Amino acid sequence: MDIVEIDSISSISEATASFFAALASLHELQSESAASVAKIQKLRNNLAPLDRNGSKWSSNHQGEAKTWQFEKAGRVSRTATV
Repeated sequence: MDIVEIDSISSISEATASFFAALASLHELQSESAASVAKIQKLRNNLAPLDRNGSKWSSNHQGEAKTWQFEKAGRVSRTATV
């Protein structure tokens, strides 16, 4: 083998390791993304009945925290900070 072939093989070997490391990171990111999407869907499913039952989303006076106000017969019956 000449110098060009040896250099090419060396460069390919280095690039291959980086490629597979990036591929592994991509697979991990995809798994985390899928888990996050599943959690979001579960939260949406859990919150849907609240929306249908007249719940109202509001913020406190300073706007720092959000609260769910569960209303029944025109008055707040329960408040939960999220």
